[in-house]
Amino acid sequence: MNFNVNSVDFFSEMNLQDNIQIKSSRKEYNVCYSNKDLEDLVKEIHISGDFIFIDRNVYNLNPFIFENIKTKMLFDAIEDNKNIESVLKLIDELYNLKFNKKNKLVVVGGGITQDVGGFAAAIYKRGSNWVFIPTTILSMTDSCIGSKVSINRGSKNMLGMFVAPNEIFVSDYFLKSLSNDDIISGVGEALKLSLIGGEFAYKYFLDQYSQRNYINIIKLSSLIKKQLIEHDEFDENERRVLNYGHTIGHAIECTTNYSIPHGIAVLIGMYIKNKLFYDDKHKQINDLILEMVNKKFFETEFDYDVFIKHILSDKKNNGNEICFILLEAVGKTSFSFKNLEEINVNLKKIIASLFKKTK
Repeated sequence: MNFNVNSVDFFSEMNLQDNIQIKSSRKEYNVCYSNKDLEDLVKEIHISGDFIFIDRNVYNLNPFIFENIKTKMLFDAIEDNKNIESVLKLIDELYNLKFNKKNKLVVVGGGITQDVGGFAAAIYKRGSNWVFIPTTILSMTDSCIGSKVSINRGSKNMLGMFVAPNEIFVSDYFLKSLSNDDIISGVGEALKLSLIGGEFAYKYFLDQYSQRNYINIIKLSSLIKKQLIEHDEFDENERRVLNYGHTIGHAIECTTNYSIPHGIAVLIGMYIKNKLFYDDKHKQINDLILEMVNKKFFETEFDYDVFIKHILSDKKNNGNEICFILLEAVGKTSFSFKNLEEINVNLKKIIASLFKKTK
């Protein structure tokens, strides 16, 4: 499958008043870019009757902003809380406050907070208005658009639906609060999107990454994903290429009990997949990945049998065949289904070469 971002279209859209419009079958929604701080964003968005669902760490950046807002819930945004229990707890709070369809849910945080808040908004009274303020590069580059919300049940993202927010507010104000691991986790998804986007997108990513110009990387990622999801909103065809690196990446997350952040696990998944199917063909890309990933993550204890169990339970698989999205070349992807027996020996060798404590 070939996909290439047109440079003229990209730069014309990037300069449109810091506002990108996403077309959806159910509604159109905007991604608004700014450098506003959290206080200004809350003043702009929140009105009486609205409810704020916020990552506790973001809240703690400046709790005084919210001291006069009584209708709020703080959320510990860890993978263990990305579940139906957290969704129902939020719904109970909304119900007890008589939150109705005239109000809106203001979700503030990263991807986990988005998943729980968006899921609750989707099912409360058959759908409620909600807006999203993403606070991590990962959520700004990837999860904030595309309408997907998912929670874990048995395995990662096993329950989910498509429900877009009414509006998204992206501010580079939050970037200075992120750790280097958080930054690389988001940039990892951006690298994936640039490789899917074609030669122009990849070169633009490399140039902006060398300058650590993250807001332009975020905009690039959004525009690539916008083109894909507007062609295939419900993950039936082209959009599935966004899972490049994810089959292995999700299994790495689960195997290491989420000690490796999502975007970094995806980077490692991309590396492993490139090596497994193409050996050294993508050496430049793989060298960049190893440069980006902190070596401490490869010191994690790694149980190969547990890893394989998660690989085999991936929701994209076809029966006993494992689904892989492959990068044939920059801007060209394909799908491959393999039985475990076909790849097991080489896969284990690659895993053992990375994770020194593989058993």
